[in-house]
Amino acid sequence: MTERLIVVSDLHLAIPGALNNFHAGAALAAFFVEQARRDTTLMLAGDVFDFLQVEGRSATLDGNSIPGLVEATFAAVAAETWGRDLFQALGDIVRAGGRCIVLPGNHDPEAAHPAFITQLRRRTGLAPDDQGLAVHVDGPWRTQLGRWEVVVSHGHRADVWNDIDPAAMRAVLAGGTLLLPAGSRLVLQVLNAFKQARDEAGELRFPFVDLLKPEVPAVPLLLLYLDRELAMQYLPAALGLRAEVLARSLVRALNGPTLGKDRPAAGSSPEDEMGEALARTYTDGQRRNPPRCADELLAWLKGGHAGVREGTLAVHGGMRARVLRAFLWLASRDGRFFIRSHCSKEDRAILAEHIPPGAPPRLVIAGHTHAAREVWQGPDHAYLNTGTWTDLLALPARVDDAALRQWIDALEHRTVPRVRHLTYAEVTPTTAELREYMGHALT
Repeated sequence: MTERLIVVSDLHLAIPGALNNFHAGAALAAFFVEQARRDTTLMLAGDVFDFLQVEGRSATLDGNSIPGLVEATFAAVAAETWGRDLFQALGDIVRAGGRCIVLPGNHDPEAAHPAFITQLRRRTGLAPDDQGLAVHVDGPWRTQLGRWEVVVSHGHRADVWNDIDPAAMRAVLAGGTLLLPAGSRLVLQVLNAFKQARDEAGELRFPFVDLLKPEVPAVPLLLLYLDRELAMQYLPAALGLRAEVLARSLVRALNGPTLGKDRPAAGSSPEDEMGEALARTYTDGQRRNPPRCADELLAWLKGGHAGVREGTLAVHGGMRARVLRAFLWLASRDGRFFIRSHCSKEDRAILAEHIPPGAPPRLVIAGHTHAAREVWQGPDHAYLNTGTWTDLLALPARVDDAALRQWIDALEHRTVPRVRHLTYAEVTPTTAELREYMGHALT
């Protein structure tokens, strides 16, 4: 019987190499060792493995390709010392009388395929039919602990750019195919190209790109700042994000009523959020001429040079500075990304889905956003987001010229600091909290 629930997500275990962005293997293996208790259920709540970080894989998913993809990834992880320890520890949790349950996420929908659990049990030394290690595919996982109904989901169903309909996955398992969502295509077709880009000396140009959460709408703006030509080579095919689309979104934002608010309007599309973020970089006088602003954006996206305007950085000025400011506004919300009590648009969508008005005492636990959260709505309702065990990009708390110049210099010199928080949720019949694992030296 479960008396202690441990939830982690967004580990992004992948084949070691240029595309991999997981660097906490020894700590994770040690953490799993500590969970081998009879009273414990360990939930791996989505994006545990990252099957998008496989060089040359297709953006179309078909059932026939899944067993080989899973085996290649498991074998590469198991070839690492920490990987062998990790698989052994997962098996030991079950052998100690506990349970381990995996939820598919948007980076590992392949977990719904029978080959995934068969191969995972084999790697952990368990019997092929051992139900102590299982995959849950029928919506959110639920249990009762004390007075709380606990609901665990990955969290991507509320994200239109990363949603994968379980019905579509069932069709794949029945022999069909599925074009992966735009967020996955952003990783496969755009971010992976940036990760592998090298300069004339053969050095990786963007070694910090693996610190980015693959998020629409913020990340495309940073990619445009880093290398406009490379970004525009891949963004239209991956996301349908053409220059004209972004220019129209900018005009709508400049003509709209929402500028000045601290968050995008409810129901905004990713393109409109990008347009609104860009609109915030213009002065009041400039906003009075939306067509001119749109023409400048179009000219820059298509290879022209928009001039430096008042209020932008001279050394990184013009439209390039605008897209960077827009990225930072969307990504950091002036530093609130790392504030655990902050409730973002994505967090509010998860809350609205699982804690409607009048709900009984309930805890909702999710991942997906990579932003660790602990938000209480009175004593009986709480939302915990388990964050990620991958490294994150440190963001400036302000977007003024001085802070931006310092951050740009770090970016240009490839010295942007990494942020690592090994967060997880722990729930018992009497307590529920977001915790951080500190029991092992980071590697």
